Amino acid sequence: MAIRWLTRLFAGYSLSSCFSSITFVLLFHFGILQAQVVKAVGRAQISAVYHSSKIAREYGVPVIADGGIANTGCAIKALSVGASCVMMGSLLAGTEESPGEYFFRDGMRLKSYRGMASREAILGGGRGGKSGMRRPQHSAHAHGVSGTVMDKGSIGLFVPYLTQSIKHGFQDIGTQSISNLHEQLFTGKLRFELRSQAAQKEGGIHDLFTYEKRLF
Repeated sequence: MAIRWLTRLFAGYSLSSCFSSITFVLLFHFGILQAQVVKAVGRAQISAVYHSSKIAREYGVPVIADGGIANTGCAIKALSVGASCVMMGSLLAGTEESPGEYFFRDGMRLKSYRGMASREAILGGGRGGKSGMRRPQHSAHAHGVSGTVMDKGSIGLFVPYLTQSIKHGFQDIGTQSISNLHEQLFTGKLRFELRSQAAQKEGGIHDLFTYEKRLF
């Protein structure tokens, strides 16, 4: 979503009468969408959320950061730049409660997961995942993909892990709530820094021959 277009759209405040009843939606980079490759249109999405949140804040309109939330760190980053909540399609895909049936491949328990812009979803086929749009085959213009995700167990265990991780993130930042986090953001108290690739590597797991990753 182009920041320049949004700025022109909101500059005149001509849509203020509509803002009280709508929720602003921003797009991160979707893991199952290749629109920026197919259509050559895209922006740096963290900055898109930030600049759009500044405008939406004037109307009291919440912003949803949708797409690309791969882990709780991504969710905290989205909230830190102005989003009020995040969509977690791929993060919750593969849980017992998500659509579709489990199947095994190469000894791994998987579920199908497809983007709404994938050919399978557009034509209404495929196994599990999001519902199809039922378009004629000749008009199916796909700019998404379908794939598989690993079994994540029940959201009864997974969601408490997610919420506790975000609470710990807020604690380390020094904020108590999303509204307090946004107040720090727009008053300049919350600051960001660029991290080098070396710093990002050091921030993850390293210098181990093998390790087992268990979230809960």
